[in-house]
Amino acid sequence: MIELEVDGQKVEVPEGSMVMDAANKLG
Repeated sequence: MIELEVDGQKVEVPEGSMVMDAANKLG
């Protein structure tokens, strides 16, 4: 899993995921 921060919110997504996948996970 990779931890990213999008608009100040941290989210973990599997390696190889797109940035949009992380954004969608946050809502």
